[in-house]
Amino acid sequence: MLRDPVDRLYSEYSLTSDHSTVSVGEFHDKVERFIRSFEECLVKRTARSCTYDADPDIHVRLRLGLYSVYLFEMARLYSIDHFGVIEVSEWKELCTDILPQIYDFLEVEALSDDDITKACNR
Repeated sequence: MLRDPVDRLYSEYSLTSDHSTVSVGEFHDKVERFIRSFEECLVKRTARSCTYDADPDIHVRLRLGLYSVYLFEMARLYSIDHFGVIEVSEWKELCTDILPQIYDFLEVEALSDDDITKACNR
């Protein structure tokens, strides 16, 4: 399940940062520093290399939102038909349509319509 990378990053900051020590301005500066560092890296190296070797001193987990790098990495190891990608925004709106598709994809017994509705309304 993939989430908008910007929303994911800001949500993580909001939920995990000690705002008494990391201000919004400092967070913004760290994000900009990561982006500059990443762009400089891309001049010399691949996106994969830059993602896995990102500067740990920046303390911003921006690289977790670089989904394409991780998906390509997994696709090198596994057949693409082993993947089911869902966006969080779609899940929230279309859960009752998507959940049966997930059960089908996983080749497990589907829930009843009532159970799917209950699960999606939690």
